[in-house]
Amino acid sequence: MRPPIPNRVIEAAQAGDTGALALLLDLTQPDIRRYAQRYCARAGDIDDAMQDTLIALYRHIGHLQKVAAFSGWLMRIVQRACYRALSPLFGFETLEDSGEKLLAARPLPDLRIDLARSLAALPEVDRRILLLRDGEQQTLADIARRVNLSVPAVKSRLHRARAVIRQNLLARATEER
Repeated sequence: MRPPIPNRVIEAAQAGDTGALALLLDLTQPDIRRYAQRYCARAGDIDDAMQDTLIALYRHIGHLQKVAAFSGWLMRIVQRACYRALSPLFGFETLEDSGEKLLAARPLPDLRIDLARSLAALPEVDRRILLLRDGEQQTLADIARRVNLSVPAVKSRLHRARAVIRQNLLARATEER
């Protein structure tokens, strides 16, 4: 059995240390492969799931809030990658795929106008939270302090704001079809 990944490596990668991030990517590959073998239905999807997971790990390690949650977080990324690989086989698309196809067919200026309208329709606090998180890449704790709410309240408002924006954009896209 392989020894666990040291917390200091995960913490350094979260802090932006590129050497630690490279080491973390190397150290996690056996775990990612094992998870992918467990969750991917087809052997051919394992390598794709590994690649998608490594890219997600590289891009989002800074968003991980607790080092203790690392292995569960990583496993969940692998599960989603395997699910995305499997979904076209059964003739259905993920919500992300179907939404992207609808929105990709729209001219960019129209999409920007619809996005601006959707943002303007949000309550002020929700709009601020969404822009701080997605626009300025602020942490949830920082946002909570800035808007004087708890972290769970910020998460809830962020989730709700994203859902409203997605719903509005998809509704506008389907109206125009």
